[in-house]
Amino acid sequence: KQNPFTVYILNLAVANFSLLLLFLLLILAFLTLAVFCTSLFHLAPLYVDFLFAVELLCHLFDLSSLGLLAALSVERCVSVL
Repeated sequence: KQNPFTVYILNLAVANFSLLLLFLLLILAFLTLAVFCTSLFHLAPLYVDFLFAVELLCHLFDLSSLGLLAALSVERCVSVL
């Protein structure tokens, strides 16, 4: 049975899973650069661009999950009234 609450919950789960996946990707990139610092030094400009893109996506997914939580809360409050 599909109602608006299940749609909100599923969208929230997707946004949170994407955020956790991006955090994992960010940690792996940082650890890779830390371990192989001398051999990957020529990739530092690409790393800065990668960090900018990942941070932007992290903020996007974080704000979307907060928006979905707010929409879910408002929808619950309206349904009670």
